[in-house]
Amino acid sequence: MPLANRLEKKLNNSDMVGIPEMSADFNGIIGLYYMKIIHWNTCGIEKNQDAIVRLVRDFFPHIIAINENLLIPTSYFKLSGLSVVRKDEPNGADGVAVFVRRKVKYNIVNIDRINIPDRSQILLIEFQKFCLIAMYNPPDLAIDPEHLNAFSI
Repeated sequence: MPLANRLEKKLNNSDMVGIPEMSADFNGIIGLYYMKIIHWNTCGIEKNQDAIVRLVRDFFPHIIAINENLLIPTSYFKLSGLSVVRKDEPNGADGVAVFVRRKVKYNIVNIDRINIPDRSQILLIEFQKFCLIAMYNPPDLAIDPEHLNAFSI
């Protein structure tokens, strides 16, 4: 049995709680399903491309948040069937990316007016029932809880 099927069976037989969304699922049936969200600090998205493609194929996540993508703004990196929102550093250090299934509706929230440390990369994405914050903060940079409070909804 493929890993994705084993994981799905385990999730269906557990008390784990997902994030419910009302929408058309990927078989065209309208109803309740759970968002599969994966987060990975890749330390370089391009060197992990094969593993990321396998992750998408095996788990079919709705959302993948990647930290430390190490891409420059002009870098080309796509995943089949997913849209991407990125915040890259001009020098290719750090960076965050969020890949979203094309059938999942979302809005990018403008956070330019929020006071955050210069070297932090943050994406705030609003979905129908929740908001996702993808953030990379360098280990040598302390973040003040006041910065995080700015994202309280």
